[in-house]
Amino acid sequence: RMDRGGKPGVSILKSYEGLSCRFADKVLCVSEQDKDRIASGLNVRKEKIVLVPNGVDLGKFHADKQKRDEMRRRLSVSEGTPLILFNGKLDYKPNFEAVEIILNEILPRILNEFPGAKFLVVGNNPPLELSHDNLIYTGVVDRVEDYINASDVVICPLLSGGGTRLKILEAIACGKRVISTTVGAEGLVNKETEPYLKCKDNWDQFAQEVVRAIHNDGALKTDVSLLEKYSWKRVVEILQSEVICGYCS
Repeated sequence: RMDRGGKPGVSILKSYEGLSCRFADKVLCVSEQDKDRIASGLNVRKEKIVLVPNGVDLGKFHADKQKRDEMRRRLSVSEGTPLILFNGKLDYKPNFEAVEIILNEILPRILNEFPGAKFLVVGNNPPLELSHDNLIYTGVVDRVEDYINASDVVICPLLSGGGTRLKILEAIACGKRVISTTVGAEGLVNKETEPYLKCKDNWDQFAQEVVRAIHNDGALKTDVSLLEKYSWKRVVEILQSEVICGYCS
């Protein structure tokens, strides 16, 4: 994916990843797709690859109407104004590319339906050269959960990168609907996440899902079993069972 356009250095990085994985005693990954890709693409034995999913801190990430109202006042976003959130490390190439997509593909489509809608981009090193009156950059924040709560819908328009997105799990834990590309939601698409997570790779369809989510405003009540599955407590149990206890035996 990173090799789209023949970017320099990708083959060196792939060789480095392959050597690192082959010399390691255990290789941890966060999705079945990554596990298959490491095994086939990097020639790593499957029996030493351990799937340890990403998790979410349920003590921090949960629906909070008070924080929602406080943050919207701080952002000068009135109730009734759609607020669409994207968050991530903005000097990471896939996230920077996502901001370009928001500006050029998603924002214009949403403004056709909601002219006053605001896009909130949270993360370090914001690309201020990509500007628009309806685009708000925050830079680094102390409590990203408050910004998630303030939003009406969270988007993840990624075209590259791997693994699973903490941002999607955190948004779902806060009761938010998430609209993502297939790549952005990789490893998280299943029957349990289906009520909260929609995937579209066509930008017209992507925008339509965002509009639908805004019309169906209000926090969703996230299923307890889903939260337990992706809690860090459960993740640690898997790590202890699959990795640490393996060495003990």
